[in-house]
Amino acid sequence: MAAHGIEKGRSLPAPRPGFGRELIELLLCRLERYLVLFGPDRVRRADVDALRAYRDFHAGRGISDPALETRRARLECVCDSAEKDRGLKLGGVAVIRREQFLEDARIDVTRFFASRHSVRECSDHPVNIGDIEAAVRLAMYTPSCCNRQAARVWWVQERDRIQGVLTIQEGARGFKEQVPMVLVVTADLACFQSAGERYQAWIDGGLFAMSLVWALHSRGLVSCMLNWSKRKEKDRELRAYRGIPQSENIVVLIAVGHPPPTWRVAVSARRPLCEVLSRLLKKS
Repeated sequence: MAAHGIEKGRSLPAPRPGFGRELIELLLCRLERYLVLFGPDRVRRADVDALRAYRDFHAGRGISDPALETRRARLECVCDSAEKDRGLKLGGVAVIRREQFLEDARIDVTRFFASRHSVRECSDHPVNIGDIEAAVRLAMYTPSCCNRQAARVWWVQERDRIQGVLTIQEGARGFKEQVPMVLVVTADLACFQSAGERYQAWIDGGLFAMSLVWALHSRGLVSCMLNWSKRKEKDRELRAYRGIPQSENIVVLIAVGHPPPTWRVAVSARRPLCEVLSRLLKKS
């Protein structure tokens, strides 16, 4: 959170020199403690890159803090010694050209979005875990509160375990025998810190789940979201069955498979746009 606060401040149109000094101190203290307890890793290297971006921003304006720079350089040295991808930028800020953005973004996705349905028929072809890994990597680009990245994914592929999970879920009657893989999307509450964020795990987990479904679609896999609006008894039953930690909220289950030659889907009408899109106006 502290590192992202620095990155966010640096990405503003006109960052104020000296911004986020309290975040810098917080990040330095936590990094120093983390490295003593656990040693360097890829995420900590990203934090050091955020500090480097902060240093470079101020150095370009002739502003320096020797004490801060000494601590940052020491942390960078520790992370560099253990990081294989030392030349890879993992944190900080990047400059994006409008032309490149438009070239990458201006693709017609109408058919892609319209061709995705909740599918309850799958072929008997097994799902390759490599496709799941690729889809999860894409879903990891999902925005999250303060870049917490709280979403987690558990996968189940053994036939008997799939049946056990879907029996607990109770919403796949009539097709659960055909499902070759189930994903359980959770959100780790350890990433949140106050009662004011009590809904954020569901929001971040839901956003991630939707990105994951689109990513699965891009891999030629069909999927069906399986609702997890359950009482605590069912929640505990699934946790015990799969070993899901208590710190993770179960957000949704997703049935995943390969499409059969032909299949039927529900023709689900969409609301008129005027019922969904409205202009926000202040009442007089």
